[in-house]
Amino acid sequence: MLTMKGPEKMALLQAARAAAAQHRLVASAAQQEREARAAAAQQDARRTRSSRKQHPPRIDSNAYWTRCLKHQYKDALAAPLPARLATLITQLETPDAYADRGSSHARARA
Repeated sequence: MLTMKGPEKMALLQAARAAAAQHRLVASAAQQEREARAAAAQQDARRTRSSRKQHPPRIDSNAYWTRCLKHQYKDALAAPLPARLATLITQLETPDAYADRGSSHARARA
């Protein structure tokens, strides 16, 4: 084993101490960075929770759905009904259509 003399030994000890001090500085900086990120994440979470508490103004649900349906089916409501569909609707709206329909089903089965 090599024996070190005083100045060499002191230089190695100083280098080891410097490396340890540098390691502590890097670790401390990394810890501060983690803490800063955690604080920012907590602040974002608080903002998100507080923004969720603010509800939009309430509106009458029937009026809301009526507007939605009118908007969605605006083009369909504006288009004229096909002639065959208009005839079927007229037949269904008349009370005699049910009597005729029932008898035609009975005749079809016989």
